[in-house]
Amino acid sequence: MTKKTIAIMLLGNAQANSSRTALQYVRAALEKNHRISCIFLYHDAVQLASTYPICPQDEHNIAAEWQALIVQHQLPAVACIASALKRGVVNNAEAKRHSKEANNLHPSIALAGLGTWLEALGDSQQHIVFA
Repeated sequence: MTKKTIAIMLLGNAQANSSRTALQYVRAALEKNHRISCIFLYHDAVQLASTYPICPQDEHNIAAEWQALIVQHQLPAVACIASALKRGVVNNAEAKRHSKEANNLHPSIALAGLGTWLEALGDSQQHIVFA
């Protein structure tokens, strides 16, 4: 099987079925040695980048699973800065800029604009959007 370079965009929140499906897809792609060029979190999916959500004990913490996968495989992950700010997900620079007391962006996920997604599309043979 030929290895592919794949760009992934997520749109749904941390508990959306699409977030779980995307997580399973990326795990399967990595098992087949495909390269993930970008995981782009857009709209409500930026919640996956926050270190603040706490799930009830009887629920899967999909955000924590995504964050662990990103760290384990050193995947390039980006949260759309406009979507993130609108939903209260900030890094140190944005927290200071907007007079917030603390940041809550996972350290393995960057904030960037849609241009990053467009660059990833140019670097990928396949792209998939999970809505």
